[in-house]
Amino acid sequence: MQGVSGFDPQRMARARAKAGLSYRHLAALIGLSYGTVLGYQQGHTRPRPGHLVRLAAALNCTVTYLAPLPRAPTLADYRDRAGLTLEEMGRRVGRHSGSVGRIERGIYWPDDDVEKWAGCYGLEPAEFTTAWRRAARS
Repeated sequence: MQGVSGFDPQRMARARAKAGLSYRHLAALIGLSYGTVLGYQQGHTRPRPGHLVRLAAALNCTVTYLAPLPRAPTLADYRDRAGLTLEEMGRRVGRHSGSVGRIERGIYWPDDDVEKWAGCYGLEPAEFTTAWRRAARS
């Protein structure tokens, strides 16, 4: 199944009920179809990173409430919670998406500004380094 790993449909259901939104109203708020939103809540599909960010905003909750980070999050986990695809992250850091993917998998270290990379993931440099090292060891 594609989409953001760790997405919890039950948390979405609770947040939607708390916000008092129907599937149709929520879908209209975030610019998706009724069927797509229904599929998310029923657990048939998971939202893409950008959709997760819009969903959290419409439900007035955090992205990590809807998709909690795993115990040992990867750079890809952080990127997803930032609402970015590999291609979007590549544009932000000035690299091709394939290079971003190799860095996320710990294949090589970004030789340029680590603070810039960390900031694009919504991390401090030390958090970025820890996540990268975790990938490099696996």
